[in-house]
Amino acid sequence: MTNWAQTLGGEEFSLQEAIGGIRGVIESLLPGLVFVVTYLVTGSLGWTVGLAAGISVLFVVIRAFQRSAPTQAIAGLIGVAIGVVWAFTSGRTENYYAWGILLNLVYAAVIACTILIRQPLGALLIQFLWGLPKGWKKEEHYALLYRRAWIATWVWVVIFCLRVAVKAPLYYSGQVAALGIATLVMGLPLFALGAWLTWVLLRGLLPTGTASSSKEVTTED
Repeated sequence: MTNWAQTLGGEEFSLQEAIGGIRGVIESLLPGLVFVVTYLVTGSLGWTVGLAAGISVLFVVIRAFQRSAPTQAIAGLIGVAIGVVWAFTSGRTENYYAWGILLNLVYAAVIACTILIRQPLGALLIQFLWGLPKGWKKEEHYALLYRRAWIATWVWVVIFCLRVAVKAPLYYSGQVAALGIATLVMGLPLFALGAWLTWVLLRGLLPTGTASSSKEVTTED
């Protein structure tokens, strides 16, 4: 669970927590930026995916030497590695982005399913992170919080669906450069927007304090 989710109960929105700070921005955006620029300059599949993968590996190595939490860097490396394998084995550069599109489709489907079974993911996370009692959804005191949790869950369904709706046509038409730009624009910036909207919806409704301090509930970064 990312740090921003643990601070949704704060009085101010933390953009730094949402995007993982300057380092988080660099680790999230640089591999994709290198991929697009290298492809436009060289048009070579080998150079394009090789440099993108190299940047991701470098981030993990730096984290390891500094003994800092490598979770975000490793997650990025795994995504890049899958994209590289798909691109090389198929010989199609656009397949570098296939995993990301598929992952967003899965996210949208899974979160939508939690809504359909009347167990919205937003409400489940709130219950877990803030240590709310099992029957809190039925309590009048939490009625507004529960409704807002429904809406917040829909926000994330929309975000993941938007990514698929924009990137899938570019992928199938083989527009690699446009696909790379769309991935950058709809990646971290759109995630930050979703985090902000979630904070707006839940502001003032969550128990006092951060999730990590509520009933000693802790989560992994």
